[in-house]
Amino acid sequence: MTFSQQKTYIRERLGISSTDTSKDTEIGLYLNAAILEVVADHALKTSKADLAFTAADPLVTLPADWVRTLSIQRGTVTLQPITWEEYAEFTAGERSADGPLYYDQASGTKLRVLPTPGDTDATGAVIWYVQSPTADDPVDIPAQFHSLPCERVVALMAAAEEALDLVRDAEARAIDLEDRLARFLQKRVGEGSQIIPLRVYRR
Repeated sequence: MTFSQQKTYIRERLGISSTDTSKDTEIGLYLNAAILEVVADHALKTSKADLAFTAADPLVTLPADWVRTLSIQRGTVTLQPITWEEYAEFTAGERSADGPLYYDQASGTKLRVLPTPGDTDATGAVIWYVQSPTADDPVDIPAQFHSLPCERVVALMAAAEEALDLVRDAEARAIDLEDRLARFLQKRVGEGSQIIPLRVYRR
């Protein structure tokens, strides 16, 4: 399906006339958000990039199209994710000439690494991450599962109208599609896909 066809699918499921475009903007916003969720949940669009370290600064800027971190590699070392509470247990300002070993999410655009880098390095580490999906296009989702984000939108909008039977039906369809997508991706990995399991990056 194209993005336009997805919106038509949603309107039909909600019982909205094909000539009624009054909710198109709302549907488009919800649909883009649902596509983002599916792409992020299943790591359907991935990339890698260098991360720059700055001496005495624990904050590291993420790629502009970053959605979710999959793995961070510094040489042969895999940085381990930790929580803010775990981060706070370390000595404030602790530095290491050997480089960071841990990271936590400081914001939507930055990571916080620990120990704090002792040196500036423009290519301090490599991050593998989920990218932002293509806007107004389901191209990043396998074609047979293009209705998955649609059903999520149908459930959301039907709930706002208190159409509970439709909510339950859309949620059931979404769960079924989610399960089938997960199995499809597992099978694709098993058949030699270029998708790399995260355990490859673990020591």
